[in-house]
Amino acid sequence: MDIFLLVKNATITIPVMEVCVLIAALSVFLVFKLTRIGLITAYMFTYRWGLLFFLKEDNTYLMFYLIFGFAIGIITVITMIWSSSTE
Repeated sequence: MDIFLLVKNATITIPVMEVCVLIAALSVFLVFKLTRIGLITAYMFTYRWGLLFFLKEDNTYLMFYLIFGFAIGIITVITMIWSSSTE
């Protein structure tokens, strides 16, 4: 229940320059139809922003965030590679 209260009462500040870089990069990727690279880029930026939040919190939450984040990232990349080879 602690994680629910932590997320519910969270105040997250995101650097404006990073948001501008993300929007520009995603726009370029969409123009050139590089949707998979855009998805990975958006995931990495969002993951970094979550990491900035959890660095200020308890190490238990940070450990779970890192483990699950890397697992989802690896599964996503493997799935993208696998689906591109079957097309």
